Amino acid sequence: MPPPELPDSVSVATFAALLNLTDRRVRQLVAAGLVQQSGRGQIALATSVQAIIADAREAREAAPLTVARARLADARARRAELDNLRADRELMDVAEAVALFQELAGVVVAGLSALPARIGGRDIGLRHRVEKECDAVRREFVAKFERGLP
Repeated sequence: MPPPELPDSVSVATFAALLNLTDRRVRQLVAAGLVQQSGRGQIALATSVQAIIADAREAREAAPLTVARARLADARARRAELDNLRADRELMDVAEAVALFQELAGVVVAGLSALPARIGGRDIGLRHRVEKECDAVRREFVAKFERGLP
């Protein structure tokens, strides 16, 4: 069965009704150059429908690219935000924080290890009691570190 004969041009209102658009939207598409007028108040039917379909295809194909660009822009913004926080010394890398914590932990453990001799002097009994307390603190410290600090 051959396709029905279609008119070369239709009114703005008919074109709008065919594509489920408003007359105003059709006039906007004409102004944008997407829809072609064939005379005053008339729209070139075939070329305008083809142009709208082509534009819709381009928009659909560009959508993933647009999403990817938006994700890239978000990632760049997040990176800039993190860089600003680092520059303001409000944020540090995990490796840097761990290294700092290990250095501080070394100072604490070394200090605890020296306490029994510093406090007990030549009193061996006192040294052993202080050493026992220091060992308990070191064990608690290690246990908290192994569990992860709150």
